[in-house]
Amino acid sequence: MFLITKRRESIDSVDVLLLKSPWTNIGNAFIDIGAYYILKQCLNNKKIYVIGQNLVNPIIDYYSKEPLRKIMTYNIFKELVLRLNKSKIYTAFKKTLLSKYYKYYGVSKEALPFELSLMYNPKYVVITGVSLSKWFLRLYSAIMRKYVEKGSKLVLLGASLDAYTQEEIEFAKNIIKRIKPYAIIFRDHICYEEFRDLTEHSLNSIDPGFFVSEAFKPVRPHNIREYIVLTFDKEKIPAEVKLKVAGKDIIFIHHSFWVPRDAKQIINTVSKNYGRVFVSDNPYDYLTIYAFASEVYTDRVHACVATLSYGNKCHLYSKSPRSILFKQLGLDPSKKPLIVNQVILYRKKQELIRFLSEILNER
Repeated sequence: MFLITKRRESIDSVDVLLLKSPWTNIGNAFIDIGAYYILKQCLNNKKIYVIGQNLVNPIIDYYSKEPLRKIMTYNIFKELVLRLNKSKIYTAFKKTLLSKYYKYYGVSKEALPFELSLMYNPKYVVITGVSLSKWFLRLYSAIMRKYVEKGSKLVLLGASLDAYTQEEIEFAKNIIKRIKPYAIIFRDHICYEEFRDLTEHSLNSIDPGFFVSEAFKPVRPHNIREYIVLTFDKEKIPAEVKLKVAGKDIIFIHHSFWVPRDAKQIINTVSKNYGRVFVSDNPYDYLTIYAFASEVYTDRVHACVATLSYGNKCHLYSKSPRSILFKQLGLDPSKKPLIVNQVILYRKKQELIRFLSEILNER
């Protein structure tokens, strides 16, 4: 659904550059699809161009941490450390491992990787996703500064933290103060309260993923019965869920599949004789399945976002602090299966579009 520009258009014809998030899991694509739709609603004949972020640094960063991940998979070793002291000793131990194994190869002012997005001169650069998180800012803050230095107005859309620790908040504040984004649209109230004074324009709003139902209208599959979706990438399927869906038509879905850890999770699902397992690199396939599911049980925040956007029932089994984004709609899908109040959702969507329309069409 992304715009393809004409071959002969000049670089300077780009008005808004949407820097899409890395699709390391397919839920990130839901954010981008919603963000593109939002921008199309807001802009008066302005040209949007979509570019991906350079993945060289995330790839190096991920695999440089692989030794630590292997060590921490040994439960006996982990249990021993936790017994000694759940806080101080464990934290110190982890920092020692981090310093030894987490050699960081991220971007810096001295050594920027080739970044296609920096070859353009748009008036606005829009970044989606967890753009206030420590890992994102470590990898991309130097590039974000470059946009501002080149004269582009930086807009963070659906901005949030990742871990929501005080340390992450302070880390992000120090960087955002220097970058000075033109606008930040937050997807949860904690980020809004912490960062709203660090930008010219701010809005306490919702995640762009809630716009997928406007952005994509799927065709109902003809040859499929009523079904339930189970999407579990991080946790084992809870026993209560297995009991609840026993005997029903189930589709097992995975959002992540790029690294060995994710592949093992998929293979494990298949090995348990789950015949109806689904994996794809096309986000619209997932949206089609969520749009017509009778119920969805998941440990993925954005599986729940997409399901609720299409008006279906979802139960979230996740301890991620990022799930705070549902409070913007008065929801807590971790307590029970529920649907979203579409009237409240519609009002929130209109508020976001009005706000962004005003700041992107300023003369």
